Amino acid sequence: MPTTKQPSLEFGLVYYDRISGFEGACTGKASYISGCDQVLLTPTIDENGGYREGVWFDDDRLIERGPQRTPPRRT
Repeated sequence: MPTTKQPSLEFGLVYYDRISGFEGACTGKASYISGCDQVLLTPTIDENGGYREGVWFDDDRLIERGPQRTPPRRT
């Protein structure tokens, strides 16, 4: 009986992609029938307070940075 690999990455932690250098919080996970597991990394807001698009990466390319950093509140 085949076993499935369970992604060990956790939601809310910050990771960076070892190839592109992209960094963001883990906000989504996907497991495909082919055995490929991907993680959605969402970066922090930009300098104007706007949202930036998240990007999907293969889970084995990611390195943990630590807990998500909370951006400063805008008043």
